[in-house]
This record gives sequence, C-alpha cells and structure tokens, in this order.
Amino acid sequence: MIAFERLQVVYIRIPKTANRSITAALRNLDESDGVAIHPEKGQPYWKRIVVPKKFQSFLTIMCVRNPYSRIASHYRHRHLKKTSGAVYTKAKDWSFEKYLSWLEGKIDVFANSRDILQVDYLYANKSMNITILKQERLQQDFQNLPFVPDGFILPRKNVAAPYNWREYYNQTTADRVYRWAEADFEMFDYDRNSWK
Repeated sequence: MIAFERLQVVYIRIPKTANRSITAALRNLDESDGVAIHPEKGQPYWKRIVVPKKFQSFLTIMCVRNPYSRIASHYRHRHLKKTSGAVYTKAKDWSFEKYLSWLEGKIDVFANSRDILQVDYLYANKSMNITILKQERLQQDFQNLPFVPDGFILPRKNVAAPYNWREYYNQTTADRVYRWAEADFEMFDYDRNSWK
C-alpha cells in the first residue's frame, strides 16, 4: 500500500494486478515516490491491507483482475521464477492442478498476500469508498481518475512474456478456481465462463 500525499491518493496493491505500472504512473503524477505503508513488526499480514486512519480521507484505489487470469499468473510466477523459498522451490515441479490443490488446501487465507482473494482487500476497508480499476480496461479506468490529465498514457512495467492464460483451463480446473474465488467473481462482476 502506498500513499501519495500531493495527489491525496492511497493505492492498495493487490499482487498480480499491474502494480508496477500503476505505481510508476502515480509516482510520475505525484512527483514523489509516495509513502509506503508497512505494518508494525509482529503484526499479522492482514494489517498490511488496512488503510491507516491518517490516510482514510484520501481517494483510495485498487486494481482487480479476472480471477482465472490472476491465478494462472500466480502459478506462472511461482513455477517459472528463479528464486528460493519453500513455495517457489516446490512449485517449480508442480503442474497447474497440483498448484490448485495447494491453493485450495491453504487454511490461513491471510498467510500470504498472493493467496488471498481480491475481495478481502475490500472487506478489510469496508468503511471506505474504494475506486476499483479493472486490469482488463486499465488505461480507460486510470484515465477516468480525477487527477489524471487528458491523454496520460499508463506505462507498461514488468510485462510477462506473452502467454494465453486460458490454456491452463478446462472445465475441471475452471470449476476449482471458481469455487475458490467465487467471492471475487461475484463482487467484481467477472463471468464464470470467461475462461473459455
């Protein structure tokens, strides 16, 4: 989460939703790096997704993504990433189906930012009015923000090598992701059959 004081904007960063592009654009428009909001040491992860009172008067924005696309991106990131860590090490050998089994088996949904539903960010800030951007129409949604000048082009950062996320899906895998992320599909109006 980053606050941009000149723009009076808080950006809630949901993993795998164009964060680097949006952050770069906000830094450009604010003419600053913004203020990163971190939880106090020892605080549970969910504290990182709650906007502090100091910034609750700011315009708050977050970007969401089709859950099918987001989960495929998570899998690719963990499966292909050349890094260490328990999940990354295991995921290198996992099929997409095995990854879904791991995801479905997670008990503590706040254990890792990549593994919580997008709607949880909304619920954690339920007293606030949050502007939702959709990754699928990001340029248009970003352009509609009140502080963005006409003609502003959102930079493209950290763009993955082209791939078709729909290739990860068949009826069985789509049903599994839908069951896991049903709240995201419903809250953000994504079509259950959009994997086809």
